[in-house]
Amino acid sequence: QSYPTILLVEGVPDFLGAFQIIQIEGKADSIAPVAMLSAGSSIDSQARRLSAGKHIRIVPHVDEAGLKGAKSWADSLKLAKARKVDFFDLSEFNVPGSTCPPLKDLCDFLPRHRTGFEADAKKWEVLS
Repeated sequence: QSYPTILLVEGVPDFLGAFQIIQIEGKADSIAPVAMLSAGSSIDSQARRLSAGKHIRIVPHVDEAGLKGAKSWADSLKLAKARKVDFFDLSEFNVPGSTCPPLKDLCDFLPRHRTGFEADAKKWEVLS
């Protein structure tokens, strides 16, 4: 309850990755990671109440189910009076013709984030 911002991700691997990103970006004192275990899950009403007044940053999986689930979560959090609900769009890092495989989730993003953040923190910041 004491964190002003929540990083909401899908699945246990991305939940663990969220901890890594929070540490790399130096935000452990202000951002709490939270995971939904699947895109088809809904947010419990008690948990929604805890989002009131908070900034919720959602990192959806880059697939139809992930995007649909993230939209549903965002809608329910807005109704619960979250201060701000936004998304970190991993698809923006998928460059056509690139030799890098396309990003599907936060775990795919981690190696690029780690090296990119060191080179240009503003460009690679997830938790702005």
